[in-house]
Amino acid sequence: MAILAVTLTTFEGTQAAPNQDAPSADSRSDAGDSMNTHNFGEPNAVQMLPRRLPEERDVFSPRRALGVEPGQTSPPDGSWHALGTGMILIQTFPGAVFALTVYEGQLVAAGSFTQAGGVSANRIARWDGNAWYPLGSGLNGVVRALTVYNGDLIAGGGFTQAGGTSANRIARWDGDAWHALGDGISGPDLNSEVNALQAYKGHLIAGGYFTVAGGTSVNAIAQWDGGAWSPLGSGVKWGGGSGTVAALTLHNNELVATGLFQTAGSVSASNVARWNGGSWSRFGGGQPDWVNAAAVHNGQLVVGGQSFSGAVAVWTGSVWQPILGGDATVFSLLSYGGELYAGGGTGFLDERFWIARWDGEAWYGLNSGANNSIWALGTSCGELIVGGFLDEVYNGPGDVLSTPGIAAWVVPQPFSVKIVGDVDGSENITSTDIIALVNFTFKNGSSPLPCEGAGDVNCDGVVNSTDIIGLVNFTFKSGPQPCDVCALINTNVWVCP
Repeated sequence: MAILAVTLTTFEGTQAAPNQDAPSADSRSDAGDSMNTHNFGEPNAVQMLPRRLPEERDVFSPRRALGVEPGQTSPPDGSWHALGTGMILIQTFPGAVFALTVYEGQLVAAGSFTQAGGVSANRIARWDGNAWYPLGSGLNGVVRALTVYNGDLIAGGGFTQAGGTSANRIARWDGDAWHALGDGISGPDLNSEVNALQAYKGHLIAGGYFTVAGGTSVNAIAQWDGGAWSPLGSGVKWGGGSGTVAALTLHNNELVATGLFQTAGSVSASNVARWNGGSWSRFGGGQPDWVNAAAVHNGQLVVGGQSFSGAVAVWTGSVWQPILGGDATVFSLLSYGGELYAGGGTGFLDERFWIARWDGEAWYGLNSGANNSIWALGTSCGELIVGGFLDEVYNGPGDVLSTPGIAAWVVPQPFSVKIVGDVDGSENITSTDIIALVNFTFKNGSSPLPCEGAGDVNCDGVVNSTDIIGLVNFTFKSGPQPCDVCALINTNVWVCP
């Protein structure tokens, strides 16, 4: 998701020396999984679900249910936890995680590794709350991005095979097998990669460093409608050639693309631009250097980047307002629990042990942080998940955890809280919750529910098909909301208001 100020030879994005996170702007010669300047780096009840999903409905987060409003400081007494034995690249050499998402109720991590929790898993694995499992035979090259689209898990990166079959830089997992998306992504050279994925207006959007999508000429960004690839206008460019897209997000019903580019469509746009479905426009004067990350926090667009003045900046609607300046490199951003989290590499974040949180007034570290750069941030069942080049995290003096590639940050709540219907713990009720519930109910528990009790939508004490029907009706037919927030009382009984 970013470039660095040093040149080094790497394998699948693995660092050659401490405090070096990626190669220089001149190293575009290495093929395969090496990191370069443009790298950044789940009766058949499912038939009741529409293949092209309509707009989904949000619910209140557990924190808001407790009266903790956005912008309020979260409890400071969180702690780091390991997720099994983490990721290994070669023998005992730590792997790295560059992308995180939740699919069918389980955490999925992807990046540069060949083992997860001691199990063979090529560049991608799922976590069921207790152990890691592979997704088929995985991918043959580095994975930079993950998302869920039309009920399938989508992976993007620098690979050319998925599950042993040809799949150029992008592939989908249907819960059982890997499939290509047409002819995939390629050009202008062997270093082409997909760095970012986002669903938008019924299409899957892929951004990265490439010039061809499904045989069609594009510039760093393209859209897939389920059957074919097409460009988004003339894409984003740097000079006379293609630019690079590092991150994608949604803001005010528009698609936001960030990275390294000078124009978007016919509009001058410095490294950050927006697409409304028909045309490109800019955000003021943009940003002067790489923009590696983008997120929406408290309704505002936030971007993070490569050591520009304002390494984290907020778009107020008319101007960019820096909230983190000075020497800092930001690779990832996430709005979570009313606060903004930033993961990165050098400078400020190095001093904060590679990750920090913003409470609206100041930045704070997470205990003693990690020992190396953070490239991916996500959530699963009320936990903050971090991925990157880390192999240790620190809760305090002498409290060191071995966490190759991935770790979880847990903040205790005043009492345990859940949203009934939020099966995957994302703090929203969406189609992924329905899919997880279908799999749990009709596939003999092969996809267990990691967030215990959240599947009992009607709060009758059992999880069955009536809960699936209730969740479908709520999500797509404006039906009654599930029993909203439940508290786990001392007797270990879930009580709903």
